[in-house]
Amino acid sequence: MGSLRPQPRPVFVLGSLRSGASLLTLSLGQHPNLLQVLETNWFERFGIGLQEAFAEGFRHRSRSQLDVAGIEVEDFFAHFGEGIDRLMLRSVATGGEETSDGVATSSYCPQRWVDGTPSNCFGVFVLCRLFPSARFVHIVRDVEEVVTSLTTEETRRVYKSRYLRLTEEQAYRHWLDTTRACLEAERAFGSAVVLRVRRDDLIAAPEQTLRRCLDFLGEPFAPACLRPFSSVHPAEQPLADRADAKRNQSKLRKLQIEAETLNDFLFAEASRAVAYSEDPLRIAEMEAAFSARCERGLSGVPTTLPGFGPSKRGRLDGLPSWLSAGLRRGMIGHEPGSR
Repeated sequence: MGSLRPQPRPVFVLGSLRSGASLLTLSLGQHPNLLQVLETNWFERFGIGLQEAFAEGFRHRSRSQLDVAGIEVEDFFAHFGEGIDRLMLRSVATGGEETSDGVATSSYCPQRWVDGTPSNCFGVFVLCRLFPSARFVHIVRDVEEVVTSLTTEETRRVYKSRYLRLTEEQAYRHWLDTTRACLEAERAFGSAVVLRVRRDDLIAAPEQTLRRCLDFLGEPFAPACLRPFSSVHPAEQPLADRADAKRNQSKLRKLQIEAETLNDFLFAEASRAVAYSEDPLRIAEMEAAFSARCERGLSGVPTTLPGFGPSKRGRLDGLPSWLSAGLRRGMIGHEPGSR
């Protein structure tokens, strides 16, 4: 019999839009043991399908193979997580040249992958269930800088095809929703699973910050991780007068106060090096919320995440057109009128 394959250990970078998550993902993806993958915004839908399938498997417990075999929901998810891990690494798993003794060798053969999909901020519970040994890095940027970056035309040349412009209200709500979700993940799973870093530190001291991230991931530092910083300049900082002007707009003041309060809290915690322990009660609350969403076919990604959130009704639309109407309903839950 062959040796057991090591448990998947993917890395997920979390953070609001314009927080530096893409830069950090790109930097970590230069590491020889970390393969950067493209967006994986299908994980939540896949997790909902698994949850519904497991529930169906237990519906008739007297003749359920899952019950007889003693398969728990955590084992069920992790089994499929191992399959996803193989798919992610398939592009490099067969690479390299074969030596005379039949052993394949390759100068690039990463055993882990790094993912910076924005919607993953709202699916940490599902990701931990699929990949129990996953690690997360939450990168935080000052709220005023994020809002300015998302509401000004001046960053168009920086982001080019990925340029996105929101209203100030949309930008504040997006930062609040994303940051709260990531903070809740920190508090639930603990600082041993979710590391928080600051974008300011990544820009000002990239090597030191990347060393901290890699130490957390259990990987040695690789100078290649600094490659993306050769084209990063401090010019993409928001203009102070624009931020000051926003503070004087009374209609947004309540939302601003909310965001600024959370922003100050996060940065105060960072200065005190606060660490969280795993909180089983919070994890149980996440599980209950996920189960409730599954029953209604709802996504946990809010509409404040442009291009990733669900439809206005919050349902998981966009399923393949070749699915029958009945099967489509079965996959996403009940009809709206049956709630």
